[in-house]
Amino acid sequence: MQNISCLSSATVSSHYWKNMYKLFAALLCVPLLAACTKEPPKCSDPATLTLVKQILLDKLGVNEADREKIGVELLYAILSLENPRSSAYDEKIQKLSCEATLIVKSNDEAGNTYQLPLDFESQLDDKGDHIVAVKGVMIGDLRQVDQYVGAAIVNARKKSGVAESAATIPEPAGAEPASTGGTAPEQSAETSTDVPDTVEKSGVCKGLDVAINVEQSECLSRKFTIADKTLNDEYKRVMAALPAERQDELRGSQRAWIKEKDQKCAEAGDEFEGGTLQPIVIADCEVRMTDERSKFLANYQ
Repeated sequence: MQNISCLSSATVSSHYWKNMYKLFAALLCVPLLAACTKEPPKCSDPATLTLVKQILLDKLGVNEADREKIGVELLYAILSLENPRSSAYDEKIQKLSCEATLIVKSNDEAGNTYQLPLDFESQLDDKGDHIVAVKGVMIGDLRQVDQYVGAAIVNARKKSGVAESAATIPEPAGAEPASTGGTAPEQSAETSTDVPDTVEKSGVCKGLDVAINVEQSECLSRKFTIADKTLNDEYKRVMAALPAERQDELRGSQRAWIKEKDQKCAEAGDEFEGGTLQPIVIADCEVRMTDERSKFLANYQ
């Protein structure tokens, strides 16, 4: 029989990540606060669910300092774990296999959410420490969660009067963007795109003082909205000035450019696959190529 010891400290005793192909597995171990027990905390136990959320935020790059700046209560409210339940129990190693539905709330007026089935484990080690592991999340799903969390933070700040004038509202997964073929979250309809000479227009969204996947994603999303509107305006202007036969030519050229942009930006992100930089690199590529296309159309003959 294992010797189960009771510990009272809430200090994290170990924390490691394991990346496998396009999946990620993460584990967090903390000493139990409760009395001695031979069974791990249940899948629905608040302590278990809090650790699952902590693992997800860590994987998104939101560290402890960022949580304090953004607000832990806000971050945990964005991530909701619905219907947590046990799918199996291994008595020999005192491990519960758990399932739940992760719901990420965007905090926008439309109430958009991103939902994802989530597998995790709750286990006791031989010292009585509570081990929680999250497994099998696809990188693509993690990227969607990242976008919705970033948008939810912006929208929450906006509602409280703290946000900048421009805010990001995500599209539901799989939604088509504007006609120019962009993939960044859509700008709020009530936000003016006549942004003054800010970092969105003059900078490249670097050197910001919060998590890379929060502030930089927000900044790049606003930059893309500006670039996309400029490209749409140029495209409409040129199309209106061309005869019918040349309109077909430009229309075909635009479709080919969209495919080229998607391919090149996806390839640019491949170098950072699985990391927090991947969506940043892709978004930066989309902004740059959209700006270049606008300049091309401005001189279109």
